[in-house]
Amino acid sequence: MAKTCAVAMPSDLNEDIRNLIYEEPPPEVKLPMYHSKFSKKVREDAKKVKNCHKTFGYAEVPLEPPTNFLKKKTRIVRRPLVDKQKFPQEAKPGLPPKSGRTKEEEREQKNFRRDNIIRVVRAVPKQPVPKVIDTRTGHTQKLEASGLQPKYIYRKGYGKVPSYLRQRYQPSHQEEQDAKEEERKKKPPLKYVTEEEREEMLIGLKKNWELIQKEFQLLPMVTDTVPKIKRKTQLEKRLKELEKDIDLIERNPVIYVACDNDRDSPRGSLKCS
Repeated sequence: MAKTCAVAMPSDLNEDIRNLIYEEPPPEVKLPMYHSKFSKKVREDAKKVKNCHKTFGYAEVPLEPPTNFLKKKTRIVRRPLVDKQKFPQEAKPGLPPKSGRTKEEEREQKNFRRDNIIRVVRAVPKQPVPKVIDTRTGHTQKLEASGLQPKYIYRKGYGKVPSYLRQRYQPSHQEEQDAKEEERKKKPPLKYVTEEEREEMLIGLKKNWELIQKEFQLLPMVTDTVPKIKRKTQLEKRLKELEKDIDLIERNPVIYVACDNDRDSPRGSLKCS
């Protein structure tokens, strides 16, 4: 094998004396060759004796000579094999013995006339379908489908809250009640009314008393009708309530108001000392 040496070209700017020394080419690394796992089976199948024309048939189909054409009643018809089964000829069991009565006797035993009379007497007469006429030309429709007859008010659950709504409302209502209870516990039970608030309450009550008193004085002297009597009674009742509240506040300089969280309550209760 001829040795080759690397020759430095003038165009090579990186000149080095080591380029003049011969270098052995690196050995060629060959990857392992692929071998199919069916190669042995293919060789064995190739050595086996094969039947020619087994799959594709002949290259040229041999034809019958023209003189040997199909004649009438010469074709052999192969019928499918019929498996004939012979059942054993055994005697069937005999019929049960008769009751000893003839058909006429059995027919006479049943009284059709009596049965028909009983059926007719007990039959419930067919009720006509209720209908309603809704036009002047005589157009009729069923009363139940017209919506004129009350139908749903007779149900058991009519006017009641459905059970699924009660189940849905119960948790939220319980949470709301718990929140109100916690808020009520945090707030003080009594609130002290200051002197300024007490004077303001007195002024407001006296002003309301003056307005109602003026309205009461404008009433007619003769109360001869029911509305006049009712109006006079209402004004007298309101005047007495205002006078009672004014007297209560004037007699008690120290007032405590009970904090009531109930929204339905009109006002908190007063505690004076």
